[in-house]
Amino acid sequence: MSFKPSMPSDEEPASLGSKLWRTVERLIYFILCRLLHIPFSKDGWEKLMQFAKFALVGCSNVVVSYICYILFLLVFQATQFCPQSDYLIAQIIGYILSIFWSFYWNKKYVFEADESVRWYRALIKSFLSYSFTGVFLNSILAYVWVELLGLSKWIAPILNLLLNIPLNFLLNKLWAFR
Repeated sequence: MSFKPSMPSDEEPASLGSKLWRTVERLIYFILCRLLHIPFSKDGWEKLMQFAKFALVGCSNVVVSYICYILFLLVFQATQFCPQSDYLIAQIIGYILSIFWSFYWNKKYVFEADESVRWYRALIKSFLSYSFTGVFLNSILAYVWVELLGLSKWIAPILNLLLNIPLNFLLNKLWAFR
C-alpha cells in the first residue's frame, strides 16, 4: 500500500529551517515515489525521513568537523605544535566540537527525544557513542590511512566520517535518545 506524506500548506507560517526541510522532503518524495514509483507505508516513510534528517545533520557535521580540523591543523603547523601528531590532535578536537553540534540538531529535529529522557543523559550517551566512533575508531583509522597507507592528512578525516555516519545513526537512534 502506497503512502503519500501530508505536506503542510504554504500559507502556514514556518521557519526557514522548516521551509527548507519541506522542500527536501518534497524532492525526496518526487524522486522516490513519483519517478521511481517506490511505495512506502506511513511508518516506512517516517523512518526514511528520520534517516534523511540525520543524514543532513551528518553532512553539516562533516563540514563543521572538517573546518575545525583544518583550522586546528593550520594553527598547529604554524606553531610547530606536536608536528608528529598534529593531524591526530586536530582530528580529535574537531570531532569533539562536532559532537555538540550534532547533539543539538539531532535532539531538536531528528530524534525528538522522549521528554522523560533528560537532555544531559542523552548528551552523555551521544558523547560516548560519538567518542567511540570519533575518537577511538577515527584515531585508529587516521593512523592507518596516513601512516600505513600513505594517504593525505587532509583526506583521512573525510574517509573516517563517511564510515561513521551510519554507525552513529544506529547508536543515536537505538541508544542515546532512548
